[in-house]
Amino acid sequence: MSVNGFSHVTWRYYNQIKKKAMDKEPDLLGLLISLSIAFFIVVGGAAGLNSIYRFYSEAKLGNEAGQRRESHQWESAYQYIALTGSLLGNAGERIMAGGLKIDIARAAESDLKGQPEKGTHYLEFKAGETISYSLKIKNTGKSAWKKGEIFLETGSALKRPSLFKDGGWLKYFRLAGLTGDVLPGKTAEFKFNLASPAKTGDYQEDLQLVKNGELPVAGTLTRIFINVASKASIVPLPANPAAQTPLTSSVAVQNTAAAQTNVNTNANSKDFCIALAEEDKKQYEECNTNPNETGQGSGIASYANFLNEEPIIRVGLFSAKSAHRIISSGFYDVYSGKELIYSGLGQNAQSSLAFNFTSKIFTLKVNGISKNLSGPIRFVSRDKDGLITLPDYEARPAWNKSLNDNIFRNTVEFNYSQATKKLWAINELPIENYLKGLAETSNISHIEFQKTLITAARTYALYHYSRGLDYKIPDGSTKHADEHFHVDAAYDQVYRGYGSEIRMPNLVKAVNDTRGAIVTYNEEIAITPYFSRSDGRTRSWIEVWGGKAMAWLVSVLVPEDNGQALWGHGVGMSARGALLMANAGKGWQEILKYFYSGTDLKKLYN
Repeated sequence: MSVNGFSHVTWRYYNQIKKKAMDKEPDLLGLLISLSIAFFIVVGGAAGLNSIYRFYSEAKLGNEAGQRRESHQWESAYQYIALTGSLLGNAGERIMAGGLKIDIARAAESDLKGQPEKGTHYLEFKAGETISYSLKIKNTGKSAWKKGEIFLETGSALKRPSLFKDGGWLKYFRLAGLTGDVLPGKTAEFKFNLASPAKTGDYQEDLQLVKNGELPVAGTLTRIFINVASKASIVPLPANPAAQTPLTSSVAVQNTAAAQTNVNTNANSKDFCIALAEEDKKQYEECNTNPNETGQGSGIASYANFLNEEPIIRVGLFSAKSAHRIISSGFYDVYSGKELIYSGLGQNAQSSLAFNFTSKIFTLKVNGISKNLSGPIRFVSRDKDGLITLPDYEARPAWNKSLNDNIFRNTVEFNYSQATKKLWAINELPIENYLKGLAETSNISHIEFQKTLITAARTYALYHYSRGLDYKIPDGSTKHADEHFHVDAAYDQVYRGYGSEIRMPNLVKAVNDTRGAIVTYNEEIAITPYFSRSDGRTRSWIEVWGGKAMAWLVSVLVPEDNGQALWGHGVGMSARGALLMANAGKGWQEILKYFYSGTDLKKLYN
């Protein structure tokens, strides 16, 4: 029964009982009966609230219709509980606040309401352009909006990244805040910038007011339809906005095996693990390229296969163990292997994917129609820079548990490995976008260090990619051939996807500034391991992993690390040493050539 229905029926019987009680002489028994009835009314209301809360916490799809239902039902429920508490007096308040653990303060949140001056806006951009804009929203509730509590944020899902983020935003999801308190009946104006993406096309951006980053203000959702045209011309928007291309879609991926939580449980996956800040800050965590590189051949690989094109790399994200929904920022296609199953799915397509670990069969269901497929199943954004979100996957940075790095660019594939008996979620994307999602340093480290680290990381990934080509592995490297990907998102290099990318614009610039640059030895791609810090010298390849010596991976002195303890495998580049060299004025090319002896730098592609 809905909260509204429950409230209506409950109050009807309560009023009947109350009337009968008033017709009689008051006595102790009647008083106890009345209090008992009131108590069970509160208990029933609390149970209803708990069910609603669980439902929306588990769903949390962020679509507008769901948000309106949630806001409406919470509002009705809290009004009911608040009214019940006032009728019961102090005793009722103690019952709610104590025995039933109901947060009475939330009852007042129903007073948070607003109304935009315009609910829908239409904008036109030139690609790469930044414009200033403002929204006016009236406080139609009963409570004042407090400066520092109410912010204009992306919607309708909380903390949703935006393609139109500008450097002046307060956070990646937060555009602007109040300049002062806004009383009921008054209007607030929010001023902000929107930065156009380089990709032309039609977009929709939703904005809303949110209290303390957690509670959307009812009635404030605002839609902005945006056309991004080329710099040469502006194309008018369609006359009928409803006919525009839908921009969001959702896919549920379900597993018929026993349910398990989709949480990144890799204890070795660190956050911003190399050189977070300056030397005097003790915020270093262990972070290495793979700690065991034995069996990786000669350590050099041909780059003749690349033909001056940016490679598409496959990254093993995690082993999928239970249900997964997928949300796309735009249109996407679904493939089973190379066969196109669905083309141009949008926000109206209700899709799900199940995998049977016994039969090894995927079941794809779209709009009620099921298809049994052998896989792998690929969800491919039509925009190569498009975003795909896995809302049921949790990868929360240790330093901020409110974040969840579950957004990835381009393509997400679910591929079963017969060799390892695991269903892998794999992100396939251009390698430069992969590098932008690495979480091997912080945004504030020296730019020359960032260029150094990114070039080493690019070379390391491309070495393993090229090994796959050399050994005719169609979808992976020699070290991950059984899992069908080139590098692991945790053990090889720490990759956290789009969330890390938007938090670190300086690192993104370092990627762009060094695009295509790699470390080579004798005109071949050289493997470039790195680690957190040394104890004053690096180790040679054979000193740690044995086998054949690699001339560019020999022990070198790192005076910057003198007095420190070795942290990591010790082969190749000390990240701490490289950071301090950059701080002292050394350039990224010089640093790389120091740690990787006898190497050159080449530009592999434009």
